[in-house]
Amino acid sequence: MSARLAAAVGFLMVAIGVTSWGLISAGSASAHHARAPHPSVSPASRTISLASIIPRGWKLKFHPSFARPGLNTKVWDTCYPWVTNFAVGCSNFGHKEWEWYLPSQDRVSNGLLELVARPQSTAGHTQNGTPQQYFCRSGIVTTFHSFQFEYGAVQVVARMPKIGGMWPALWLLAVASTKYQPPLSPPEIDIVEHWVRPTNRTGVFLHAPSGPRPYNYPQTANLAHGFHTFSMLWTQHRVEWLIDGKIALIARQSVPHVPMFFIANLASFRNPKKGQCGGALVIRSVKIWGPSGAGH
Repeated sequence: MSARLAAAVGFLMVAIGVTSWGLISAGSASAHHARAPHPSVSPASRTISLASIIPRGWKLKFHPSFARPGLNTKVWDTCYPWVTNFAVGCSNFGHKEWEWYLPSQDRVSNGLLELVARPQSTAGHTQNGTPQQYFCRSGIVTTFHSFQFEYGAVQVVARMPKIGGMWPALWLLAVASTKYQPPLSPPEIDIVEHWVRPTNRTGVFLHAPSGPRPYNYPQTANLAHGFHTFSMLWTQHRVEWLIDGKIALIARQSVPHVPMFFIANLASFRNPKKGQCGGALVIRSVKIWGPSGAGH
């Protein structure tokens, strides 16, 4: 996701008169070319539960309800935190994304949160603020204003879209992301990224300001068929990823030690004029555990 985030943050830096910076890095989320796992990680094939690895004494800190229709905007923001007017919408200008995010595309009904993509001409703007039409409108939610935490266990039950060219992601980003300038990039934990056909690849990534950036492309079931469980444990000493209970990655280097917040979004990595835009990232539940007293 760092590559996707690069120019979105850059736009903020330009807006305040600071040189923009990019978060893209080798071995990180410029990852449209599959690579072998980083040597510092140790994926395994055994199946475990997140509950079995959550440290003793950690408590459930964040578990929003989707029981009532309509998005609870006291819990969920609908754009990146540096955007001043969520109603206008936003995008990410750093990695050839083709969507424009609007609050109307974040929908809650029947106990589910849906981030819905739709092929519709939508007024937005470029990185420098020039008006531009986008041909894919979609949804994003974050917990920037409602819940930030340092160390935790995250579990999301979700169904991925099946429309080609879509790029759903569940991830964490450093709260103070805008303070990092080249060659540093903000800490980021990608719980899962999924590129729908023709790529059909799933990845987990750890982005650090410097040093190793572990990642892996685990084999998974068809993530558009039924609901799947995406989990991540983040402690002082390691980050561990699970997909449907199978270990996707364990990283003991470059572990972040800063407050972070949760993001779910549905991007488009193909030009809708040439490909497709549609489908939804459907989320049944989001749970975050943490140490006593942590998180707010």
